Amino acid sequence: MKRDVKDCWVNNYNPHLLTAWNANIQYILDEYGCIMYMLSYISKPESEMSVYLKTIVKEMSPENETEREEMKGVLQAYSKHREVSAQESVARTCGLKMKSCSREVVFLQTGENPLKMRLPLRAWQNKRADSENVWMTGIPEKYRARPQTPEFDHVSGRVCITLQDCLRQGNRRLQAFQAILNNMEMIQKRTRGKDAIIRYARFSEKKDPENFYGRLLKLYVPHRSESSLKTEMFPTHHEFYKDACVRLPGAQ
Repeated sequence: MKRDVKDCWVNNYNPHLLTAWNANIQYILDEYGCIMYMLSYISKPESEMSVYLKTIVKEMSPENETEREEMKGVLQAYSKHREVSAQESVARTCGLKMKSCSREVVFLQTGENPLKMRLPLRAWQNKRADSENVWMTGIPEKYRARPQTPEFDHVSGRVCITLQDCLRQGNRRLQAFQAILNNMEMIQKRTRGKDAIIRYARFSEKKDPENFYGRLLKLYVPHRSESSLKTEMFPTHHEFYKDACVRLPGAQ
């Protein structure tokens, strides 16, 4: 390709294609090339970091350090001495937003022992010392306390949380919302086309059948209490899923 002397170290390129491509990476033609391109960035060798971590481990005395403290020291050494690029440094220093999503993502707890958040200290001031109500209400509790109306009687947990948004009592437009029972919060129908994305823990049907079928029941069977998904006749979620029947309010 004919070119000037000053361009002898410049690869061949087409200015029209570069303008149309509008990117700083090369065009990849197959899946293998895409994988290799990504892995070359993910698995860049950091030889200096490996030597530094080995030094940290050798300096730790097994007699004075527990395994937990040793692992904590290694993690701190890695996070504080890892080499980063100029772009990553600027992003971390300035707190730049690295990603965005047009939909809200909601995690729905479906396990037998869900994680709960304790009430803040200011909420304990008016409580008795022997009060057991020390936990914040989560999404499962708010779903089971939904309004007792035909609109909400037949809606499952997955559909209700996807279409409805829980709002605190201090919101300005309370008159446009429907109240949840037990004075928990208010709910409002999400904007059309902005349905939330539901995420939940996945369990193995063979290794953990109780949580596996319990997740299906809590997601897709309308209910207002945990006891309605396990009865005396069907004491487990697995048995309830296989043999039980559910009658919704107003249905035959």
